[in-house]
Amino acid sequence: MRHPLTKWRQEFLARRGHSQPTGQPLYSYRMTLTEFEELELMLKEMMSVFLGVAPLSLIARQVPFFPSLFVIYAAEWWRRRYDGSGWSWEPIVESLGAPADGWNQAQRSECVETGLREWRLRLSDIHGFRFLGSVAFQGGLPMQLLAAARGNIGHVLGRALRLASTGSVDANDVQEWIQSLSGYLPNAYRQNEIFVLLADVILTVLRLKQEAHLTTAIGAIEALNLFDPEWRGRFSSSR
Repeated sequence: MRHPLTKWRQEFLARRGHSQPTGQPLYSYRMTLTEFEELELMLKEMMSVFLGVAPLSLIARQVPFFPSLFVIYAAEWWRRRYDGSGWSWEPIVESLGAPADGWNQAQRSECVETGLREWRLRLSDIHGFRFLGSVAFQGGLPMQLLAAARGNIGHVLGRALRLASTGSVDANDVQEWIQSLSGYLPNAYRQNEIFVLLADVILTVLRLKQEAHLTTAIGAIEALNLFDPEWRGRFSSSR
């Protein structure tokens, strides 16, 4: 009989027409909210049973495919729930009902590296917060920040959107503006892949701005929330 985590992972891939991981970023699998909540519940239930007899560090090493499912859960948590406050593992681990100090840094890093490898991925080549930054990038853009235009990402989006609204622009123009504003972003987000994702947001907002007949970029994100609550679904990293 297959372990529940093994079964969930196989079925997750099968629904996308894959028998094995593709090696593409985790956001490319476009995990649904239902899948995210299902995975969270399964991991929480597993924690409630296993933590009574073993520490988190041992669970991460012994339970089949725990590292890969923890990594994709953490990436989705980052995209769906990160609100710009803090830059740490604690809220992710604690959301599963596990103690954040249930493993040390080396044990957690081993789990993350193993999990990425199980998705045929590698750690991102970034400075500082290498492991957390890798997982954050795999999730795509934090949609809570985008929704409310809060924090440093909201600041960069707002500045770039105002620049893009002044005339005809293409993706390269927007990426260059975002790169020039990258000093406002967390260190882990100062890389070309994130610039591409942010540029995609800007270009999508501009198209929607035309569709919604908005005459100014000021308050555009809030107005789009009213015009089309599902507008983020048009982004490459949204679902």
